[in-house]
Amino acid sequence: MDTYDRIAALMAQHGERASDLARATGISTGLLSQWKARMQNPSLEKLTLVAEHYGVTVDALQGNAPAGQPAVTFDDFTYALHSETQALTDENKQKLLEMAKFFRMQQDKQAGR
Repeated sequence: MDTYDRIAALMAQHGERASDLARATGISTGLLSQWKARMQNPSLEKLTLVAEHYGVTVDALQGNAPAGQPAVTFDDFTYALHSETQALTDENKQKLLEMAKFFRMQQDKQAGR
């Protein structure tokens, strides 16, 4: 089972068609058709939209999540951050990710981890 098969299974589980998923996520039906025909692989950005819509992880969509792993839930901060960062360039997104890793490393040091 590949990524599109897992997306198709989620659509079926939720009683949705590709047009429903497209409307909910902003992904075009044409792009969904390309995924289905295996003409193009979904980008991480698009997988994130699908994962958020169905309440699963991107890892689960890619088949990498351990069985029984709960879906990631997002708090208000995470939604706000996602909204604010969508228009950033890939370079700036990478810088932001590096900053977040730096802050986490600092917290771990302060906590003695």
